[in-house]
Amino acid sequence: MASPPSTSPAIALSPRELRRYLLDDRREYVAKPSAYAPTWRHETHPLQDQLRTLEAKLHAVKYARERLEFVASPGKATGVTASSPHQALDITTRVALSACSSPEWVNAGGISVLSGPEELLFTFLSPAELVAASEVCRRWNALARDNRLWEPLLVTPVEQYPLRRLLGLDHVRVPAIQVYAMFVEMLKELVIVAQTSSDQELASSAELYSVDLSSVELPTSVLLQELRPLVALTHLRLPRQLARDDNLEYFIAALCCTEFLPSLRVMDDEVRPALDQLEAAYSAQLRMGQTQKQSGPPQRLAIALSIESSIASRMAPRSPTGSSGDELALKFLFANQDGKHVVLRFPKSTSVASVKAELMRNWPADVSPTEDPATIRLICMGRGMLQDSQTLEACKIPSFDTHPTPVNVSVNRRSSTTTGVSTRTASGARQSQQATGGNAGAASSSSSSSTPGCVCVIQ
Repeated sequence: MASPPSTSPAIALSPRELRRYLLDDRREYVAKPSAYAPTWRHETHPLQDQLRTLEAKLHAVKYARERLEFVASPGKATGVTASSPHQALDITTRVALSACSSPEWVNAGGISVLSGPEELLFTFLSPAELVAASEVCRRWNALARDNRLWEPLLVTPVEQYPLRRLLGLDHVRVPAIQVYAMFVEMLKELVIVAQTSSDQELASSAELYSVDLSSVELPTSVLLQELRPLVALTHLRLPRQLARDDNLEYFIAALCCTEFLPSLRVMDDEVRPALDQLEAAYSAQLRMGQTQKQSGPPQRLAIALSIESSIASRMAPRSPTGSSGDELALKFLFANQDGKHVVLRFPKSTSVASVKAELMRNWPADVSPTEDPATIRLICMGRGMLQDSQTLEACKIPSFDTHPTPVNVSVNRRSSTTTGVSTRTASGARQSQQATGGNAGAASSSSSSSTPGCVCVIQ
């Protein structure tokens, strides 16, 4: 079966743009503008981006109307219902998922049909209980095989499709209990095949030309995934909730992609009102956006533009606060000093020892000073402790155009003389306590006022 030639869209839009404007804008999270990713770095203005999105959506709706033909449902177009016994069922070329009942089952049972209380109680039994009841006596055996008890069970579990049509037994007078038994035997041979993208296992999907999903409830993402392999599909009936839902725009956007249902030409007439509503809504929003663009940005947009311009000015290259060329801007952060810092600029050829000397000359007044540069430790982010013999360029300190490079400053204030005296005092106190024996407590209390105590230095 040769597929009809495809219709090219009136407006040239690449699948990448369609996916960006129609699919990705609602499915993917987009972070708010920040200093690291401001909106002004994008190619278009936020208002222009919104207008292009509306234009793409409107283009997708018009393209779907040009490409597809909307026809009424088979039950509405002709007098033959979907459950007519004269309508053939071709399983290889059509998937019918309808909720209609069997045409041979007229009444659901009850007192008006059955003749006694036993027959009424049998209507509440399950198939397994009916089979067990048929072994009690001959009367119950005949009653349990009555077609009026088994006809309501001759439907598929999920789709509620008639089993007689499914098994090709419309015109054959087969007892209902035998039809149910044949279906149970077929379920035992059911094999579940894992989903795969190989062309060999999807070859049967290429033979489907008509699919009816009007009585099926599927999420939009699952529907798009399941319909993608059906390259020869020409007739489609969407689920009712999708044809009337806002998610219809996802399906319309997917139709604009060349790899999705390239042969689809006919859809149910119930989709037409939803397309009319989408086209009217997109046209109104597009006219409103163009009016705002001509009259100038609104107040909120003007505030956003001012914020973006201020961010852009702060992030401009070669800022006075950042590094530029052969110079490095360093921000020295003093530990445990509540954010005290000093910003200095040095050539990259400056040694770390010279940096420490310059830092001592610009030492903050409210930070305890040090007289020995060897006690100063400079720790840069990701580079560890800076050695005095190396230059800033040899230390590979990162440079930034927007802000100075942070460097942590710590001072080692340990004194070797104090440590030696403290150790001797502590050892002498222990020897005195051991020599005095029982009077150690009194001796220590009397000498505590005249001798210094033990000093502990935490390094």
